[in-house]
Amino acid sequence: MKSKKALKVFTPEELEQQLLKRVKKGPNLLSDLAKIFKKSQDKIVQMVDSLREQGYDIKVTQRTEKGEFIYEVKFFDEPQVGPSIRLESTGRTEIKIGFISDTCFGLKTHQPELLALALKEFKRRKMGFVIHCGNIVGGKPTKSNGQDFLGGGFDEQIDFTSEIPKMPFKIYFLNGPRDLTHAQDVAHVLCQDRKNWRKEGDLEANFYITGSKGEWKIKVMHLKKGSPYTVSYPTQKVKENFTAAIRYMLRKSHRPNLLILGGLSTPLVIPAKKPGDMINIALPGLCATPPSQEAEIKKGNVPELGYTIVTIKLDKGGNPIDVEWEFNILTAYEQVEQCYYTPQSSGDHTNIPLNEAERDILRELQERPKRLGELSRKLNLDKGNVVEVIQSLQKKKYRIAHDEAAKKYVLKYDWTSRRFEPISLTGVHAKKLIIASISDTHIGDKTAREDLIERAYQEAKLAKADVMTHSGDVFTGTNAYKGQQFDLKYHGADEQLERAQKIWPDSKIPLKVIGGSSHEKAYSVLAGYNIVKMFARLQKNVEYIGGEFIVEGTTTINGVTIRLVHPKGGIPYGKSYRSQRFIETLVEEQSNSEDGVRVLLLGHLHVSIFMHYKGISSFLVPCLEGSTSYLKERGMVPWLGMWITEITLDRKNNVTRVRPKYISFEEEIKSE
Repeated sequence: MKSKKALKVFTPEELEQQLLKRVKKGPNLLSDLAKIFKKSQDKIVQMVDSLREQGYDIKVTQRTEKGEFIYEVKFFDEPQVGPSIRLESTGRTEIKIGFISDTCFGLKTHQPELLALALKEFKRRKMGFVIHCGNIVGGKPTKSNGQDFLGGGFDEQIDFTSEIPKMPFKIYFLNGPRDLTHAQDVAHVLCQDRKNWRKEGDLEANFYITGSKGEWKIKVMHLKKGSPYTVSYPTQKVKENFTAAIRYMLRKSHRPNLLILGGLSTPLVIPAKKPGDMINIALPGLCATPPSQEAEIKKGNVPELGYTIVTIKLDKGGNPIDVEWEFNILTAYEQVEQCYYTPQSSGDHTNIPLNEAERDILRELQERPKRLGELSRKLNLDKGNVVEVIQSLQKKKYRIAHDEAAKKYVLKYDWTSRRFEPISLTGVHAKKLIIASISDTHIGDKTAREDLIERAYQEAKLAKADVMTHSGDVFTGTNAYKGQQFDLKYHGADEQLERAQKIWPDSKIPLKVIGGSSHEKAYSVLAGYNIVKMFARLQKNVEYIGGEFIVEGTTTINGVTIRLVHPKGGIPYGKSYRSQRFIETLVEEQSNSEDGVRVLLLGHLHVSIFMHYKGISSFLVPCLEGSTSYLKERGMVPWLGMWITEITLDRKNNVTRVRPKYISFEEEIKSE
């Protein structure tokens, strides 16, 4: 009896060539190709993407037939030279992209275990592809930063990075400033031997989503951070440069729809003020602060570790209609000096037992090189015994050398023994809270957008929010600024309070509220009357948490502690400055506490920005009020909108995931 012939298994590259051969003969329906290749339509679109990356002009086109969308795959031309990646979106409902940055392999503070954790999550969440936004390796050591490095050689860093586990998705690499210090092209060398790795440029790259209405641009850049105290300053400058570029279309490429920035190591979002405006996202890094930059910590520049997922929602024509972003924060899980305990040798000696004296010597040398006399005093051993213990460790393949010039014993580390093994996270998502945040409704003012209060509650209900917060200036008050009486529609505390009771939605979602620093405080100063406290007393499901000082309050919900603040003063150029100042005060107040504030919501400034800094997720909360004469005189443009944020904490109260969603109400502006 003849044995059955084994079915041939085609590689992805062979399947792509079969697809290319078929569409070269003529257009094919996407649904037909899915049946022929026994793949999903989304998988066929991914194969089209891969062919486009190779330079083939092949597209998924759309037409309407009897009210239904019909998708065809068409071939147009052979490979053309071009630096940008164009992704076919037609036939998809969303595109998921994973972002990592600043792994800096070769530095003492690199985090291969955390990168492995990110890649594992990307695989589980089925990313379309991943982008490494630069500073892949630690770069070439200099006299000033040599102490930062475990391995300074190009080959060492490349060899270590090459051990990154294989993944089913493509990873696009950008060279960052550190990578460019090497005389060789880091990204190019790394990607030569990996089918799923691509080099996409130095410092920046463009990705285009092609829909029925045109192309939607994602620009990825790596910034050289320097040492700005205000975290948002570099992001704002880049945004301004692109905004200015609109006027110079012949000299510069068009403004991106989504701008992703590596190099800042701080999760930060400047959302689109109006639908269609540019969205700016700064990424966390995956390398802790190296020794030479510890002075930056004193200036406030503390890197947050983690990775980012961006999901782009698409309509039936493949056009982006919404963008969601998610920051996974791993700062609390930094892996510190694990490789110091492993002997450098060709064999595996990690299971060789050590006596107490040997463990003590290793612990001391792990801290820093030490002289014989210092080791003798610290361990209460005579010098002869210390030498004997060191010789015993050397026989067990621990590389302990004596620096003749410094007269110190030095433990040499085998940093390449660290592996890309994801750490185990238990209880990392122990607490979850969904917060809907509004501010500055200014009831009583002619430009108060009372209609948007109901809209905000609808959005909160849709998001299944656990709580709503209002960061002050519920009412517009009186005599808050010169000439305010001409901006008022409802005068005095009684009229404004009655108006609020009439228009405020009846909702099951509890509202936590504080007072404002100038508008409502005017009633308190002039008459000792706390109008916000009275409003909360009269209104169902509203709680005043402003306390004696009115303008700030703290509440804890589902184990997550939230601080509301309504500060005074104008908007600094660096928009994150106010948040940073308040966070630094909070950190000082609650040092060594696991029960401190984890969410900070600032009103008053009428603008919007998110930043996760020093373990606290902070928001500038926009307003629900149009422009007043006061704002116009000062050239200030209010943002109409709200935040809805899903925040997750671990068992020790560390923020581990933030999904901040900004909802713009600008399209709701009514003509006078």
